[in-house]
Amino acid sequence: MGVQKGDTISIHYLGRLLSGEEFDNSYEREAIVFTVGTGQVVEAIDSGVMGLEPGDKKTIEVTPEKGFGPRHDELIRTVPRSLLGDQVASPGEAMEIQTDDGQMLIAVVEEINDEEIKLDLNHPLSGKDLEFEVELQNIEQKAA
Repeated sequence: MGVQKGDTISIHYLGRLLSGEEFDNSYEREAIVFTVGTGQVVEAIDSGVMGLEPGDKKTIEVTPEKGFGPRHDELIRTVPRSLLGDQVASPGEAMEIQTDDGQMLIAVVEEINDEEIKLDLNHPLSGKDLEFEVELQNIEQKAA
């Protein structure tokens, strides 16, 4: 029977770009635990684990539509350098910023000079085709 919608499961995974470049590896940390079908993980993984049994491994291809979404040009913003305060950043670095309404976001610095900083507020994996090699560790419980 394997994993069913509503089961709480734990998995380990390797996340890679289609070029083979690894961007995340849960084996270096704790396994992730989530309830299947509740949107706690990207859609492709949520549906891709269905039917797996503990110990099973599966490679799941993830399109932007079922992963981290498409890239949006309107999420690239140029703001005054003074908004960073004492923070120092270099192009390519990710930094945490706070919006006017208090929300915390991760932004990647695209360009910076004395007056302005160009920030990309898209998720770093948005617009990318990915693959996750998942290994089911445990089916913990069926949600009530």
